[in-house]
This record gives sequence, C-alpha cells and structure tokens, in this order.
Amino acid sequence: MHVLRFEATLVSTEPDDETRKFIISFYCGDDTIQIYEICDKNSGRIGGRFMERKKQTNPVTGRYYQEKEFVLGEVVYLVGFKFMLAKADEYTERYMEDNSQIFPQASMDNLIDKMKKGSAAHGSM
Repeated sequence: MHVLRFEATLVSTEPDDETRKFIISFYCGDDTIQIYEICDKNSGRIGGRFMERKKQTNPVTGRYYQEKEFVLGEVVYLVGFKFMLAKADEYTERYMEDNSQIFPQASMDNLIDKMKKGSAAHGSM
C-alpha cells in the first residue's frame, strides 16, 4: 500500500500555532488519513497522535478526500483544522512524479515550465 507523507503546518491566527508541525499520512489503498504532531521537548505540548487513521470528508467537495487532493502548497481541512502541506518525503515526491496522470502538477514537464517562467520573469527585471 502506498502512503503519502507530508509535513504540514496549521493555518491559524493564533501565534502559538505558528510553530506547530504535523505529519499527515494519506493511505492510498483505502483513502484514510492519519495525523501526528511533532513537538519540541520544551514546547509544553505532548506530541503524538493528533487524529486516528480514518476517512475524512473534504468540506469543499462534500466527498471523501482522494490522493490527488494532497499536493504541496494545498490547504486541507481535517478535524476542524486547516493544514498547509509544506513538504513531502522523498517517497511521496517520487510517487507523485511517477503518477503524473493523478498529479499533473508534479510532472517533470510542468516543473520545467515553471522554472522557465520563473527565470524569464527574473531576467526581465
């Protein structure tokens, strides 16, 4: 079973939430999601399981989340919180590149186009 893992941050107006870090795991075989909180030793928080592994409904679509909705930079709504997907592990990045029909934004052609546009914009300054 493929497991996509992302480091995520809370999207919140609370100053204490800015430093909180989470690992969100999406299990492709059954579309379940699990969240762990990563805490520094002196943060005053107890890290560990933040959300049990289960299916979650996307409040925007009204359907269960699917793997194609888990993309870097996206915001996902889980258990009443907004999470920004900030980083992916190496396996997840490779999986997304290898499955560009599901994740077109991760295809090499798309990444090269973005780099060309970025360098063209930078060169015209």
